[in-house]
Amino acid sequence: MNKKMFSILIIVLLVVSSTNTAFAQNSYKCKSMDSDKTSMQVAKLMPLNAKKYDKETLEMLLLAFTKYGFVINKIAENDVGDLVVNLQNGRLKSYVNIKCARQDKLDMISTEGDVSNNAVIQDNGEIIIDGENIMFYEKVNPEAEVRANAFQDRYQLACPYGTAQDYTKYYRTIRNSNVSFSTSVKNITTLLCAVMIGRIIPGFDFLFGLSYEIAGLIKKYDPYSTAASFVTSEYFHKRGYFVNNMIAVKRCISTIYTDTNYKGFIFTRIFYFVHEFNM
Repeated sequence: MNKKMFSILIIVLLVVSSTNTAFAQNSYKCKSMDSDKTSMQVAKLMPLNAKKYDKETLEMLLLAFTKYGFVINKIAENDVGDLVVNLQNGRLKSYVNIKCARQDKLDMISTEGDVSNNAVIQDNGEIIIDGENIMFYEKVNPEAEVRANAFQDRYQLACPYGTAQDYTKYYRTIRNSNVSFSTSVKNITTLLCAVMIGRIIPGFDFLFGLSYEIAGLIKKYDPYSTAASFVTSEYFHKRGYFVNNMIAVKRCISTIYTDTNYKGFIFTRIFYFVHEFNM
């Protein structure tokens, strides 16, 4: 599976549903998974409709759920042959109704209260919500500056080296003045809104907590917002991009606006991109 598809699978993690769904008999329970256990659990659901699902994609999807702290209580086929995953994270109990999970396409339903959305994610990263094609900013890949197989990249909230005050060397600014939601955010589930934010802002697709938090704030303070804008400024450590022989770091300051052209309510969050030698 290529890296693009894995990123999309991580995004799918966010699209969960709180709707009640009747489960069929073909189901299992599990509290945590590693890759081997996931393979065995997926095998229990086989044979699935090969036109709708493939084994590798399902395995990656289930691992994505557990990666971000969800307990998978149950997974089953419903009466129409869709997979429904029963998830729990603390007090949050939710479901994701997966209509299709293949290398080239993910199709699912997200429901919160009386708000329900159908979301289709294509292998090119486009998301179609309730039939509307959502246009996204073509992200500049911050991992492309210095790349080698011996390195691994990640995003995190904690400063990985020194202190935040050490990151004074300006690198660049990424911005987009008009990111359309296609409809008012009050008509989109919080978690699906988080998916869109993850696609819009570089780094947020790997920081589930930030995407979900910002989605909730936008829905709370500007529920009739139909578009947003953002500015992300990146800084190197005063020593430069590589702070030592093992690690390179960027400090990212993202400001999200609930309206176009950098207007509306403002939310600012700070995180770090880390490019580290893989021992």
